[in-house]
Amino acid sequence: MRTVLVLGLDPFGETVALTLAKRGVEVIAVDRDEEALQRVRDHVALVFVADVRDRGSLKEICEREIDLAVVSLGGQVEPSVLATLLLKEFEVPQVLACAKNDDHEKVLRKVGANRVVQPVHDSAERIALALASKNLVEFVLVGEDYAIIETPVPESFVGKTLREIGLRHRFHVTVIAVKRAVVNQDGESTEDVSAPDADAALAADETLLIIGRTKDLEKFQRR
Repeated sequence: MRTVLVLGLDPFGETVALTLAKRGVEVIAVDRDEEALQRVRDHVALVFVADVRDRGSLKEICEREIDLAVVSLGGQVEPSVLATLLLKEFEVPQVLACAKNDDHEKVLRKVGANRVVQPVHDSAERIALALASKNLVEFVLVGEDYAIIETPVPESFVGKTLREIGLRHRFHVTVIAVKRAVVNQDGESTEDVSAPDADAALAADETLLIIGRTKDLEKFQRR
């Protein structure tokens, strides 16, 4: 089970926390406001009353095995930057931070945020769907109902062809490209992206780019 730490229960953070919890993700929620924590207490795994700028408190929380942290502090620049910096210092593998504008986003990226979103543009529920997806490398929204995901070839697909697997028939999603690591003549590792061959066996070291409706992609991830 994935564990996601949500720092800040502004409307975006609260929606992410509740959406992830509904999808079976273990959520740890942190906020200074006890009333905000009370709203999610019965739905998430753990809640902590803490100031995310406090190194000692955050370090203690991060001693748990956390897969990803979401920093959602209502557009507050200084607290969000400091929290992101501390999370990376405490070796949280992935940090998604919320920015109020482009300048804020640049700063968050400079201090180590792996991904930055701007809640005014990005839907919390749709982003949570991406975060809840297992074995997910990338999730790109392409309109209200469609998205593209990039995901490693599932173990159960290795050695089989796309024709045999029948993703379009089973899940109503389509593989649009296959990526694989290759070594060029100079010995440098590069990435080869090719159109899918329905009759070529998939390998464990390959990655699939899949497009479909968000609800169908979610069904595929839950298979």
